[in-house]
Amino acid sequence: MRGAITVSNLGKRYRKHDRGRPSSLKGRILSGYKQQAQSAFWGVRHVTFSVPPGRAVGIVGTNGAGKSTLLRLIGGVGLPDEGSVTIEGRIGALLEIDAGLTEDLTGRENVRLLGVIAGLLRSEIDERMDAIIAFSELATFIDEPVRTYSTGMRMRLAFSVAIHTGPDVLLVDEVLAVGDQAFQRKCIARIREMQAGGCTILLVSHDEAQIRTICSDVLFMREGRVLAYGPLDATMARYSQTQAPDAPTAPAHGGEERGARGPIALERIAVHDDRGRPVATIASGEAVMLHAQVRQNGLALGPIVGFAIHDAQGTVCLQTNTALGGVSLGAFENLAVSLRMERLDLAPGAYTVSAGLYSGDWQTIFDFVNEAARFDVVGAQVEAGVVAPPMTWRTGAPADQQHAAGTEAAE
Repeated sequence: MRGAITVSNLGKRYRKHDRGRPSSLKGRILSGYKQQAQSAFWGVRHVTFSVPPGRAVGIVGTNGAGKSTLLRLIGGVGLPDEGSVTIEGRIGALLEIDAGLTEDLTGRENVRLLGVIAGLLRSEIDERMDAIIAFSELATFIDEPVRTYSTGMRMRLAFSVAIHTGPDVLLVDEVLAVGDQAFQRKCIARIREMQAGGCTILLVSHDEAQIRTICSDVLFMREGRVLAYGPLDATMARYSQTQAPDAPTAPAHGGEERGARGPIALERIAVHDDRGRPVATIASGEAVMLHAQVRQNGLALGPIVGFAIHDAQGTVCLQTNTALGGVSLGAFENLAVSLRMERLDLAPGAYTVSAGLYSGDWQTIFDFVNEAARFDVVGAQVEAGVVAPPMTWRTGAPADQQHAAGTEAAE
């Protein structure tokens, strides 16, 4: 599935600060130049999703969930250690309050600089200068150095430049929380205008009201991974549950349990054996079925159902959908969808199943359930790895000796 934003198995690793590591030449000499072991953590990992053109997606999660890291990687700030990001069109990004502003330059000079960085010609920047200044409401200060600006003034200038560069994709990270309420409302109104005009929006915010005002879909992150991605109400309900004092930490299983009550939703996602019975353990090489029920009121014609299997580290072992299988779902009210695999040749370990429900043109995400079902694989004769194909060991004389023996027999 491709869209205006396509993120595939994205990962970014950071090295933890080691307080015991020598920070000077003298320290290294006294330590005997010993190489210190370096520990690392993943800011985001195994993140895969796609945003269709013209959609507005809110990104939610607690502090440290990886939201800003994800947005920066999408915006091209830093390189991922794994995976890829594909953007179709020009990016407008507001990833921090300063947003690349240069302290000693005036507001007007910063507008020109940011415009060039965004890919505009000098003539295009000059044509839009008055509109940028007017929207920012900084005409009185536009020729003053930015170092004299308050935090709110910086946000006004950076936001005004970002929305006037004609972006196809707009990335906004928390900056709308800065400044007065009137200007925030003005920014939100402009973002909605841009989205209505076909601009794709990614918004990171802790403000649920902003998310609900701007976004139609929500991506919920926790500990650097995508926990859920789908329609606003269902995904925000799941996010809200995790914020409750005694909220369960186990992932939801099935649409009804996570509160998906939209016109079309996934329910009863499960792993079955070849006889259609739910199972929690599967022998490697056995047949298996992934099962889901789709409930709708007939509004969605020909939706697409997708399944993905991940191992305990989040690696994608399998990802497919009904469209790839040549299956058309047509119109229905309630429908059972199953994917039968003749052999599940996975290595021993714990695995999870995620499921997604999309419109036939991939433009709408009806539902997405991350880690909707779990199962264990046992019995394969492999020491490490993900796959465990049928294997046969053989022993015998080396091929060159066999050839020599055949030549002597012929003589």
